[in-house]
Amino acid sequence: MSRSSFAKRKGGNTVTKKMVTDRMDDMATLMTAMEATLMEWEIWYCLIKIQKNGLTQEQFDHFLNDGPIFTEFPGKIMDSIRGQMPPLEERPEEVRPSILGADGLPVTPDIPRILDANGNTQTPKV
Repeated sequence: MSRSSFAKRKGGNTVTKKMVTDRMDDMATLMTAMEATLMEWEIWYCLIKIQKNGLTQEQFDHFLNDGPIFTEFPGKIMDSIRGQMPPLEERPEEVRPSILGADGLPVTPDIPRILDANGNTQTPKV
């Protein structure tokens, strides 16, 4: 519990034994649920090789996109994670300039030039 939540209590700023045990119980439940989530993901991941051999490509794609079937607490965790994730968008492939020219030598990059008042270029000081 944060310090601000204690300050808002009418009884003062003391921490009671019950508050500490309740908090520890909540954390233990959360840790157990997170461990179960990881175990279910691990089992699902191990099943991928087996599923790939027995399914068509379309069924296998659906299997990969669907993910594992979670139990109660891991299901709530994964629903929360999936709800917060933005939808995946296809990104266009970036066109990068080549490093080597046609002669096989490195291409010198275009260094931006700074113009002075007369219009002459100044090389940047490094």
